[in-house]
Amino acid sequence: MKSTIETFNYQEVWLRNAFHNGKSAIDSLFISDILGTGWSSPWDIWSSLKTFVPSPMLREQLNARLQWTPMLRKQYEQQSNRSVDLEWRRIHHPKHDWCTASILGLTEDPMTGTKGGLLFTMSTDPESWLEDGAVIEKWTRVLPPNIAMEAYWMMFCSQLPWIDIVVGFPSLSSYLETRIIRILADDRLQQNLWSSAKAWRENHLLNNVIPSIDASRACTSYLMERFAHGTDAMREATEKEEAVLTQYEEVSEQLQELQARQQLLRNELFRQIGHFAGLKRKDGKAAMLLRNRNGLQLRVRKAS
Repeated sequence: MKSTIETFNYQEVWLRNAFHNGKSAIDSLFISDILGTGWSSPWDIWSSLKTFVPSPMLREQLNARLQWTPMLRKQYEQQSNRSVDLEWRRIHHPKHDWCTASILGLTEDPMTGTKGGLLFTMSTDPESWLEDGAVIEKWTRVLPPNIAMEAYWMMFCSQLPWIDIVVGFPSLSSYLETRIIRILADDRLQQNLWSSAKAWRENHLLNNVIPSIDASRACTSYLMERFAHGTDAMREATEKEEAVLTQYEEVSEQLQELQARQQLLRNELFRQIGHFAGLKRKDGKAAMLLRNRNGLQLRVRKAS
């Protein structure tokens, strides 16, 4: 059996299909979030899949990532001397139709005679990535886990033997530094991914069990909507609830102390910087003093 491929004429239609496809599909775009290794909370994915619309935060994250795709594709073609078939594409697993992968780029490697997929991404942390041209045969923690899990899910759904991760790093010298890192299929890991995704889908999408409570805005919004109306009645707290209340009070006190300490340190830095623009550190970081109508503001700039 072969994987089936859907193509779309527009980005918006392709994106909407990931959340509103009638199959409660788990796509490569958010597999890492579901597994707890991504930038977004499982609540963001759950609420978006239940309402069939990506949340504004998810949409913003995806659009920020997608805007670099044409440039990364061009960089890849120049560095690899291979052409890329770029399209708004979604590939379905041959047996499990709810397993889908958004593989925008496909290419063929003449050295191996095999076709693979491309995963385009951006990063500001070069030290988290292997060198250009590296090949990962078996997974160890040598890449950001969210990107690795996305690549393995892409291979599971598409049955492709490899994915070339094309990662771009903004650079002052060359505008965009690009590395190409190949990751090979790992059947055992991919099967484990499928088992985890299947359990999450059945539990949260088909049986409608809410995800575990976390600190995300999506979780807060759900709870606010669900408990918007209440009564004046009080009840005795359980031992577990007593423990949570105690922790909440302790954390609140610590937060107030930290905020007061932060304000003290900020004022001390205001005094030290004085009429200068800021302070430079030996590690390349800088504390910048901004002066505007709202008063003085402190900004810490990372090392370039």
